[in-house]
Amino acid sequence: MARIGWGLVLAGALSLGVVGTAQAQDNAGNEAASALIDQAVDETASRNYDVATGLLEEAFNICRNDGCSDDVKVDLFLNLGITTGLQGDLAKAQTRFEWALGIDAEAKPDDRYTTRAVRGAFKKAKEKVEAGNGTTPPKPAGQLTDEQKTSLETAKTQLDGGDWESCLQTMIVSTSIEEYGRGKLMLAKCQEKGGLLLEAKRDAVAAQDLAKADGDKALLTEIDEYLEYLDNETPKIKLEIQSGIRNPVVKIDDAVIPEEQVDQPIPHNPGTAVIEVTGTRGGQPYEWSRAPPAPVPRTVRTGSSRPRC
Repeated sequence: MARIGWGLVLAGALSLGVVGTAQAQDNAGNEAASALIDQAVDETASRNYDVATGLLEEAFNICRNDGCSDDVKVDLFLNLGITTGLQGDLAKAQTRFEWALGIDAEAKPDDRYTTRAVRGAFKKAKEKVEAGNGTTPPKPAGQLTDEQKTSLETAKTQLDGGDWESCLQTMIVSTSIEEYGRGKLMLAKCQEKGGLLLEAKRDAVAAQDLAKADGDKALLTEIDEYLEYLDNETPKIKLEIQSGIRNPVVKIDDAVIPEEQVDQPIPHNPGTAVIEVTGTRGGQPYEWSRAPPAPVPRTVRTGSSRPRC
């Protein structure tokens, strides 16, 4: 299958290429994405629209992570418009056409492989783009705004200087405007510096979810390593409850621990913990409470004091 400019032409096989030209750029994802687009063209010609769309979405993720030139992106978006439209999702098809037209106003799908409905979606997309209301494609994975970059640089300077509270406030403000993976990760690091390891894990997991949604593979790797580090650094309480205590209810710092977690190491921020256990022993109400004198982690054995009725 041959390419002219950023269009696909027939070369012994069907093509869903676009008509037009664009200056090629040297982008790392071009070769891999183009190969997937070619495979998708063949699948679409065989009416395997779901397979074709899957291949194109894979190419889309490559372009977002590794970068693709405009000609490859236009080719990709037009083909996505065709395949999603043929699957019946005309709203999504229109959006993909808008992405393509936003790069090249003269781009158009090959009508040999469209239907009346798909052509209608393209017409609406063109009208919307010409009116200045076209949808823009998602920014490259991990791309930050200038404001986000400034916030991250400020927070890092504050953290390096030992001022974790200012770091925390900087990132709370930044992520309240728009949640983004790298911002949530920095927020977690601010909290970690202040000994708030459980809160750090919560925001690191939120950063992980955002990175997954954004398709940012590099950030995901960084977050995975950080979560492993946090898990190793987080103190844990191990409870050993005497078998004679029936129906125990365990609280740590007034928070009830789910029954299925009682016999597992329980993460806790550095410092001391107030542990309470209630239940029955020997048919009598049982209460046990203790603030261990030593910081966690430690193994705590309940039942070492007399029950209080």
